[in-house]
Amino acid sequence: MTRKYRAPLLAATMALILGNSASAAERATGLYFEATVGMASADLGSKSELDQSFTGPIVEDLLDDGFEDVTFESSLDDSDIGWGIQIGYQFHRNFAAEIGYVNLGEMLYQADIETTSGGDPFPFEASLRLKSAGPIAAAVGRFPINERFDVRATAGLYFAETKVRDRVRDLAFEENRRHVEHNAGEQEFFAGIGASWNINESYSLLFEYRRFLDVGDDRSGEQDVDLLAVSMLFR
Repeated sequence: MTRKYRAPLLAATMALILGNSASAAERATGLYFEATVGMASADLGSKSELDQSFTGPIVEDLLDDGFEDVTFESSLDDSDIGWGIQIGYQFHRNFAAEIGYVNLGEMLYQADIETTSGGDPFPFEASLRLKSAGPIAAAVGRFPINERFDVRATAGLYFAETKVRDRVRDLAFEENRRHVEHNAGEQEFFAGIGASWNINESYSLLFEYRRFLDVGDDRSGEQDVDLLAVSMLFR
């Protein structure tokens, strides 16, 4: 190729690259919406720990009240479906801000207690339930690998409304022996990391792991909640 043709070809190539970069940057900015669903799990401790710390004192109280042959079987479901909706604004191809709402589902520990009194059976049900949901506000760092794939890092505040129910129910008489509910409204920190696949200019699929720290308060107990989720992003 002669020198006189190289300069126009180079100029045309550079114009095409710059034009694609400009259009990509333009597409990267603006308003977007995000819908999220995934699996949430709370660090409530192991079932054996809850058997000892939660059900153990209940068993002792029943024995002190004259019940006999107290035995129990327990179960722990510390995960549930979590979901969220977010609205965000991409100020720059590397930075965005989001507000939204997240529901981390319900976690439940339950013990079925069998006792006798005067030879007659008296069953009880003890349960500890945790539910948490609330608004979020976050800053998002976006780092494009190429036109199709990005990695993302998120950090923000979770304005949690956490509800804890502690109940012991007398199944023979269908009444509560103990029923305590506590609502904890706290601002908690959360962070996440993930990757997105940009299907086209309007849609992206995001895979993300988020951790919500110290959900609850001193009275209800604080626990970390993890959310492993997939999101659809609409521009």
